Amino acid sequence: MNRYFKKSLTPVNKSNTENLDYSMIKMPQISFGYMHKSVQQLKKELFEKLEYQRALKRLDISPNPTKYRNPFRSTPEPLFKNIIKRNKFIQDNGLDEFIDAMFFNINNSYRLLNKDLVAPIDYFTAEIQVRNLKRLKPLVKVIEAEDVDKPPLEDFWFRNISKNYTARWDTFEEAICRHFILNINTSIGTIRKLNWESLLKKLLRKISSKSNDIELWPGHPGLASIPYKGPVVTLSNFQNCVTSGKFKSLAAKSLGSETFYIGERYKKNVYTFACGAEYKGEWKSYMRDGLAKMTYNEDFVYDGYLFKGRRHGYGSCTALGGYYKGYWEEDLIDGPGEIAYSDGSGISGVWKKNQVVSGRLKWSGGEYTGYLSPLYFEGSGVFINKQGDIKKGIWVKGKLNGDGEITMKNGNFYKGSFVDDHLEGQGFIDTTIFTYNGEVKQSLPEGFGKIVYKNISSDYEGYFSAGTINGKGIYKIDSHMLKGEFILGKLSGKGEKTIGSISKYVGDFSDSLMHGKGILRISSENCKSIYNGEFKVNKFHGNGKLRIGDCEYKGSLAHGELHGNGEILLDKVKYKGTFFKNEANGRGSVHFIDGSYYDGEFSYSRPFGSGEALDANGYWLAANFLEGKPVIRHRLRNDFFTNLQEFKEKLMSFCALIEWINENICSTDFNI
Repeated sequence: MNRYFKKSLTPVNKSNTENLDYSMIKMPQISFGYMHKSVQQLKKELFEKLEYQRALKRLDISPNPTKYRNPFRSTPEPLFKNIIKRNKFIQDNGLDEFIDAMFFNINNSYRLLNKDLVAPIDYFTAEIQVRNLKRLKPLVKVIEAEDVDKPPLEDFWFRNISKNYTARWDTFEEAICRHFILNINTSIGTIRKLNWESLLKKLLRKISSKSNDIELWPGHPGLASIPYKGPVVTLSNFQNCVTSGKFKSLAAKSLGSETFYIGERYKKNVYTFACGAEYKGEWKSYMRDGLAKMTYNEDFVYDGYLFKGRRHGYGSCTALGGYYKGYWEEDLIDGPGEIAYSDGSGISGVWKKNQVVSGRLKWSGGEYTGYLSPLYFEGSGVFINKQGDIKKGIWVKGKLNGDGEITMKNGNFYKGSFVDDHLEGQGFIDTTIFTYNGEVKQSLPEGFGKIVYKNISSDYEGYFSAGTINGKGIYKIDSHMLKGEFILGKLSGKGEKTIGSISKYVGDFSDSLMHGKGILRISSENCKSIYNGEFKVNKFHGNGKLRIGDCEYKGSLAHGELHGNGEILLDKVKYKGTFFKNEANGRGSVHFIDGSYYDGEFSYSRPFGSGEALDANGYWLAANFLEGKPVIRHRLRNDFFTNLQEFKEKLMSFCALIEWINENICSTDFNI
């Protein structure tokens, strides 16, 4: 034994330990900002206090010793052990340094132990929020391994040693004892040198001396789920808890043995925790290591491999009506694995540090297979919602972005480039009504494209806006065609209308109807004609020139009929005057090929009223006419009246062709 230890660190036996007086220990308000000092700050304090620098120099110890380690990792011995073993000036102040280091380290030991007991609750709490997913919220609550110089999400001292919180004594003493088992056992001689009375007093003093200068973190919600009826650690009974029970027994029994005392709860390869949890399996260096089974209670069971007390390798964990089967690394789900729940929901795939990165996710909202991030579908994958719709492609933050396709249960199909679940750019749309191939925006045709309708043999190729035909384009139905500028699906402005090989109109349109000036050409067995003039709502209306076969009309029309002033040539019979609904009506004159004529008033294309007539023999007559004949005696030749009758018949034939054009050409409507 080093002689410098003898003066201040007197070994005590079991009886001495039992007679220790702790009545003088006081418990002021507690706070714990000290533990969140960085590792570098701790090192600096350890070497600056008193005369450590000179001692280290004399002992040739490097001023930058090996880094402080987490007690659960395979790194060199912790710094405080080196100080205790090598510093010849460790008296009371040396004990302070030992407690400083232990104080810093014991927090991590407890936290890891506590996490060991409640981890299954973490993994399955709220059923991993699977049932509340909105485009995939976090799949698994992340339990990250924090650096020792960062404040943990749950700090043992914050949670348990304050006015507002209590600690279960079983987990508290397990934490302290675990710290000694993990960090002091390799130097049993050091334990014998410790003055346990002084150590406990200084430990309490260290905890009590810090002011509340940092924010308290919330406690662990899962701890309350494990049944416990034992004592608790509070501010008032902290002294009694520390100086009694297993911790006191541990200290006393360890002094008389070369192996560290584990406890009476370890029997027949089964270690029973005070909370009722049981461990059955292999041990290595006083740590749970190897194939084992950890039963927290009937609802929480881990069965698999451990490494240095942590789940590592293949294992299964059941909790809250669900289970996980797969691989672990450093107490985190890592590798192939599967989580399943009693309602049929679950996750199976490949995990990385508690996050599923690829696999199959199934819940009440649907099913997803592919790559994931902690919060969203991320990467290549397929999603099937509860309605039966299928989304397949590249996902970014839970939405299709990039090449993909959507198949709806109603039969609609979308394929192309997606941005936030909507087709953008080039795309293909297939519905029960039509197919579309072209430019899209927000999953609607936008820009140039082609749409083919299924219920009728028709298609449109041209420009779209917000899913509506808008801009230049060509619409075809059977052998008919509309071509020009479309506004909201209607041909407006300049355009063309073709009805098979029969007719073609070039001119003005309004709502896909001939309206304004234009030229209509008709070529059929029934009629060969051309009209150049004004239209109104698909009818001849206004001034125009109409030629049908060898007949030609020039003048005014209304609603597809000869109406108003005009002149017509019917096989060398010429009429000039007024018309009313395709009849010569009013003042007018008709001239025949033999030189005869009539000039006067007409009614229904016959002389009616006052007028004058001249026959082929040169006989002239001025008289009143009734139903095409003079009301007085006359000598007009019979062929004069024959010419009048032929004029009426030819005019009727001409107007009959106009009606055919109205019904078969002008009235043909094939709007989109």
